[in-house]
Amino acid sequence: ADVNVSVRKPGDPFGTRTLYYSLNDERVVWSSTLEELIVTAGIDPEVDDDYVAGYLALHPEMSLSPYKNISAVVPGFVVEIREGRLKSRRFWNLDPEHEIRYPNDSDYEEQFRQLFREAVRCRLRSDGPVWAELSGGLDSSSIVCVADQVMEAGEASTSRLETVSYVDEHSSTFYDRQFISVIEEFRGRAGRHLQSEKHWVSFVSPEATFISKPHTGVCVEGTHKWLSREMRADNATVLLSGLGGDQLLWSVCEATPALTDLIYQRQPLALHRQIQVWSDILKQPYLRTLWQDAIVPLMPQPLIAIFQRQLKPAPWLSREFVKTADLKERVLLPPDPFGYRLPSSRRQAG
Repeated sequence: ADVNVSVRKPGDPFGTRTLYYSLNDERVVWSSTLEELIVTAGIDPEVDDDYVAGYLALHPEMSLSPYKNISAVVPGFVVEIREGRLKSRRFWNLDPEHEIRYPNDSDYEEQFRQLFREAVRCRLRSDGPVWAELSGGLDSSSIVCVADQVMEAGEASTSRLETVSYVDEHSSTFYDRQFISVIEEFRGRAGRHLQSEKHWVSFVSPEATFISKPHTGVCVEGTHKWLSREMRADNATVLLSGLGGDQLLWSVCEATPALTDLIYQRQPLALHRQIQVWSDILKQPYLRTLWQDAIVPLMPQPLIAIFQRQLKPAPWLSREFVKTADLKERVLLPPDPFGYRLPSSRRQAG
C-alpha cells in the first residue's frame, strides 16, 4: 500500500492472532503470518534483542516482533497510517468499574453456560470437518461435549467433529487415557490418537525449515507435522483447543486472590477465617499462609521478585546479555493494563 493513502490495521482485542506490519518511506506491508510478510516485503530478518529478552522473561513487548524492521499491532489497538505518518490508538478496553452481579450462584452458572455455548458455536463455522484437541481435562472435554450439543441442535455449519489426543502409553505419569476414553465412550466414537514415542519431542534442524517466531512447535515438530498433514487430508481448517482455560477461569488452587482482596477491603475477621481455611487446605502453618499468600503478593514487584526468587536468570544466558537487556527487571510481572482496584483482578489482568 502506498504510504500516501490512509491505511487502518486493527488488531483483535486479545491478540489471539497477531497482525504484523513493515513500514518504510515507500510502502507499508502487513500480514498475520510472519513468513509471508518477510518473503513478500523482501525483509532481511535481523533478530531484535529486545524481543528476545522479553520472550525469555515471558513478557515480550506486544508492539515488537522477533525482527527489528517488523512491528506488531498491539491487542485492542488500531494502527493508522496517513500521508506517511503512523499513529496507534486504542479501540477496545475492559471497563474496570463494570461488574456483573446476579442474586444467586445459579444465575452465574446459567450465564456462563450460555456464553460458553455461544463461544463454541461461532467457531463451528466451516464447510469441512472441525477438529478438537481432547486431553481428557475439564477444558477440552467441555468444548467437545458442547460442540456436539450445538451440532445436534442443527446450529453449526460443519457436519463432523473429529477429536485428536496426544498419548504416551509408556509414561508412568500418563493418566489422561482413562479420561479420554470416558469422553469418547460418551460421544459414541473414538478419536485419533498420536503416540508420543515417535512424535512428541523432535527438535527442528535449522536446515530443515525456516522458523519465523519462537513457539512450542520447535520442540514438538513431529506432532505439528502430523497434525497439519492429517487435518489437510481431512479438509479441516479449524482446530479447537482448551489451552488457556485454567488461566481464564482461574482453576488453580491458590489462596492469594481471596486473601489479598480481604486485606485491600479491610476485613480482618474475614481474613483471619480465610487464612485458617486455606492453611488447612494447603496443609501449611497459619503464619506462613499469612506471609506467603497475603502479605508478600501486596508488596512492590521488585520485592516480590526477591522474596519469590524470581530474579535469578538462567545459567546458560551470557552475563553481558542479562545486563544489557535488563533481564532481571523484565521478569517482573507487567502492570495491570486496565486499572483494576482489587488485587485479584489486577493479578488476573496481568
